[in-house]
Amino acid sequence: MSLAQGEANEPPVVAQPEKSKTETRTFRTLLGPKAKNAWAKKGFRLRVGYASEYRFSHGVAPEHWVNGLTFEPTYQLDADWALGVQLTYGAAGIGTPQDQQAPFGGLVWNTFLNTQVRLVQHLKLSFGVGIAGILGSPATDREDQEAAFAAQTTALGSRMADVGQKITSCYGYGPAANLNVTYIAPITPYFSVGPLLGVKSQHVQCSESGLTGSVNLETGRPIDMWQWWGHTSPYAGFYMVWR
Repeated sequence: MSLAQGEANEPPVVAQPEKSKTETRTFRTLLGPKAKNAWAKKGFRLRVGYASEYRFSHGVAPEHWVNGLTFEPTYQLDADWALGVQLTYGAAGIGTPQDQQAPFGGLVWNTFLNTQVRLVQHLKLSFGVGIAGILGSPATDREDQEAAFAAQTTALGSRMADVGQKITSCYGYGPAANLNVTYIAPITPYFSVGPLLGVKSQHVQCSESGLTGSVNLETGRPIDMWQWWGHTSPYAGFYMVWR
C-alpha cells in the first residue's frame, strides 16, 4: 500500500469548538479566586443549618439530646466583621421506643444576637447573648407525680420548688450565651457550605403549670411552681450559606 493510500484512509480530524470568553469567565468565577473574594464583600447573608447538641445539667435539670434547625440572617460589615441573629428550634425525645421514657421530651428554642469575626480565611468565630426557651416534660415516675400533685394542692400560692423536688413539666425562658466556630467553603460567589462546632449555656426559669395552669383544690387560688433549669450544651452541625 502506498503512502498516498495510507493517508487517504486516515479519519478526518474534526476541529473542536473553542470556549467563548464568556464561558471561560463564568467557569473561573464559580470556582476560582473571584468566588472566594465575593464572600468578603459587604452585604446580607442567610445561613441555614442542622445541629445536634447534648445538654449537660447544672443541678436538677434533666440531661438529654436535642436535634434542631438553625436560621441565621447576617450582615457582613467588612472582610472581618459581621452581625447576625441566630434562631434555633429543636426537639428532644423523638424516636424514643414506647417501652422507654426519654430523659426529656418536648420543644426548645434559642435566639442569639451574634458578633462574628474572621480568624483566618474562611474560619470564623461567633459569640453572642440571647434568650432560651423550653416547653416539655422530664421523665417522671408515679412517686414524682404524686409528690408534685401534693405540693400543688397544699401550696397557698405560687412559689419556687423545694430543694430536691422534681417538677413534672417545664414551660419557661431565660438568659443564654453562645459561642461557635464555623468554616465556610465557597462553592460559588452566591453559595457556600461548611461544618459548625459550638457551645451554649442557658438558665431557664421553668413553670410547672405550663400553659394550662393549676389551682389550689382547697382555696381555688391559681398557683404555679417554679424551678431553675441550667444547661451547658456542646453542639456540632452543618451550614449552608447564601448571599
